[in-house]
Amino acid sequence: MLATNYRCPASVIAASARMVAVNRERFAKPIRAPSGSPVSSNSISAWSTADPSWPDAMARFAATEDAAGRSLCFLSRTRGELMPVLLALVRAGVRHTTAISPLVEASSVVEMTNAARDSDDRDHPFHVLRRLRTARGWDRGSPAGDLLTDDDHAAIDALLGWTTGFATTDAFLAAYDAARSRIAGLRDPEAPVELGTVHASKGREWETVVLVSFEADSMPNRRSLADTDDPDRAMEEERRLAYVALTRATRHLVLAFDPSRPSPFLAEMGFAAQQAHAK
Repeated sequence: MLATNYRCPASVIAASARMVAVNRERFAKPIRAPSGSPVSSNSISAWSTADPSWPDAMARFAATEDAAGRSLCFLSRTRGELMPVLLALVRAGVRHTTAISPLVEASSVVEMTNAARDSDDRDHPFHVLRRLRTARGWDRGSPAGDLLTDDDHAAIDALLGWTTGFATTDAFLAAYDAARSRIAGLRDPEAPVELGTVHASKGREWETVVLVSFEADSMPNRRSLADTDDPDRAMEEERRLAYVALTRATRHLVLAFDPSRPSPFLAEMGFAAQQAHAK
């Protein structure tokens, strides 16, 4: 029955098994650690993201794991939830690998910045980019804008916000090009630090896994529950995805969330939100 989990620490196996056992639609079987496996209280830890500096703290943690020669992966339910960590890794100069494109590489952002290079508009860069967005019909709520993904809109919003710190379009574009170059220089397919979504993590493992945004509306994903005719079945699928994420860790599992809105799966694992702390 493949009931013994040889990958994860015993405490991770026990907590994830308690959670997935809530599902009614599942093949009932015991999930256990090998006989005699030690139970360590340090195998699972919580990390509060209530402090705005949490992504930079995680980048420092990643650098420490890298220096120790340990593999680490930041996992999340959706790509957008990883962006704060991705930016923090770039700021800290931590080499990493990921299939997730940074905001500066989004096709909509590249198109707008290239158009800004060819524009004769000498206005403030915010207004230049804002007009380019409107000219393409990419405003939120417009017909063309509704065809863009949430990630596209987030990338364009971030681009416009970034322009406010520059007096000229040329100065902004120089900073944009430098950022793209820095990001490219830190991308290393051999790096022990990785970022990815839970869906892409199936069948893989890392010594340390940091599950980002382990929160209500994120895990389980609010949209997945809202856009279904069978919320109960959708919730069970979200619970199965959470189980996959939890059981990718071979040494240390970190749950990162705001203690004021933890995932309901946390209680099913047997933990309280108050156990989260800043690192």
